[in-house]
Amino acid sequence: MAKNKDLVGLLKKIIYKFIVECPFSSAKFWLSSCIEVILRGNNSFIQYYVAQCGLMPCLLNDIIYTKHNRSNLLQMSFDVLAELIKFNKANFELLNYYLMDSSELKILCSKIISKEHLVDSNVFLRSVILSKEKFNRVIIFIILLLV
Repeated sequence: MAKNKDLVGLLKKIIYKFIVECPFSSAKFWLSSCIEVILRGNNSFIQYYVAQCGLMPCLLNDIIYTKHNRSNLLQMSFDVLAELIKFNKANFELLNYYLMDSSELKILCSKIISKEHLVDSNVFLRSVILSKEKFNRVIIFIILLLV
């Protein structure tokens, strides 16, 4: 089993390669698959570390501004973004920060709910809904403890 230090070093290399890769490269697809697998089984620290390495704005840029002719690239971008924010309030708020530009938010929302891309965005959409529900329950629980 790899030590956390080794995982973070490898992960940083994969993220850097992902960021500099052309959006339509098949390498970008495979790199995003690796990142998603690492995020899926890890804790909130790894999620936060990945978001802070510059991956979140790169994913948003790929989703919002790249004309995806290959659906699997858009789906992978949405899937990795979903793993970044899932049950992670800090990353959820970071996503909100990056989407303060209303025109970018409108483009993202149109891609999320468009008939052509709903299959691509469904994991992200479920992650947003489940995370928001969890955050609301935590707030209610804290209020109940204080009463």
